[in-house]
Amino acid sequence: MLTFTSNPRIFLYQDKMDMRKGFESLSAIVESSYSVEITSGAYFIFLNKKQDRMKIIYWDNDGLEIGRAHV
Repeated sequence: MLTFTSNPRIFLYQDKMDMRKGFESLSAIVESSYSVEITSGAYFIFLNKKQDRMKIIYWDNDGLEIGRAHV
């Protein structure tokens, strides 16, 4: 379960995403698409083509985490 801080920064990636991508690919997309550090504590949301699955990548002070959901 994801727990949010009181004022989370949330970024929604606008393009369709291949849900097979992992930490390395998603972090590279974040670094090239946003002017925010991956370790900033923000949440980065990616949706698949049908927009029925999502991945959320975030830094939890111990490393990168990925949350998954079927919508």
